[in-house]
Amino acid sequence: MRQLRSLVMIVLAAVLVFPVRWSFLQAKIEDLDRFDGEAVSIKAVVLRQELVSASKQRLLLRIMVADNARLMGERLQAVMPRFPEHQAGQTINGSCQLRRPVNETQIAYASILAARNIFLLCEETKVEVIQERPYVSEHPFLWIRLKMLERINDLWPRPEASLVRGLLLGDRADFPQKVLDDFSTAGISHIIALSGFNIAVIFTSLEIVLLRLRLPRAGRVWLMLAIMTAFVVLVGAASSIVRAAAMGAGSLEEKGKAE
Repeated sequence: MRQLRSLVMIVLAAVLVFPVRWSFLQAKIEDLDRFDGEAVSIKAVVLRQELVSASKQRLLLRIMVADNARLMGERLQAVMPRFPEHQAGQTINGSCQLRRPVNETQIAYASILAARNIFLLCEETKVEVIQERPYVSEHPFLWIRLKMLERINDLWPRPEASLVRGLLLGDRADFPQKVLDDFSTAGISHIIALSGFNIAVIFTSLEIVLLRLRLPRAGRVWLMLAIMTAFVVLVGAASSIVRAAAMGAGSLEEKGKAE
C-alpha cells in the first residue's frame, strides 16, 4: 500500500510539473526568438568543451556581458574551428551570429537543447581568450567542477580517466572519438551521459560511506539530499539529471521508511 501511494504521488507530481515546465520553455523560446539572426558582441565563460573533431570544436558558453542585457546569463552552444582549442573555465571576448535551431533538420535537436536550458546557437564565432581560469568567487561551481576533473586526471591515465569523468560528471570532451563510437555501437552511451545511472552510482557510494559513519537516519537523508542538490547544480541541472535526482530522492525516502 505504501509503495502504491508513493507511485501515485510521483505520477501526480509529474502531471503537475510537466505543464509548468512546458509553459516555461515556450515562454523562453518566444522571448529569445527575436534574437534569431542578430549579431552580438559578448563576454562569456566556457562552461565545457562538448565536442572535439578533426575540424571543429563545440563549446557551451554562459554569457556574462552582452550588447543586450536580456542575454546576460543565457547559455549558448558555439561551434568554432578546431584550433585554437578552448578549454572549460576560460573567459572570452568575441562576437557571433545568434541562431535558433528550428529548421526541419534541427527540430528534434532543438528540443534536446531546450531540455538543457540552451535556446540559441552561436555561429560565425570569433573570440579571444582574456582569462584562462575562473575565479572561485565568480563561478564557484565551475571552479569546483574543474578541480574535480583535474583530480581525476591525476588519479587515472587516459582513457580510464575519460571514463571516470563521463561516469561521474557526464564529461565527454576528453574521450577519444573511437571510444565514443564503440560506446555508441555497443548501445551503452548512457553510461557516460548524465542520467539515472550517475545518480545511482553517487547515491550508492554516499550511502555506503554514511552508513559506516553511523549517522542517524534523518541526518543521513538530509545530508544525501544536500549533496545531491549540489551535484545537480554542479553538472548544469539538465532536465534528465533533475528527473533522475527526483526519483533518487523518492527512493531514498522509501528506504528511510523501511528502516
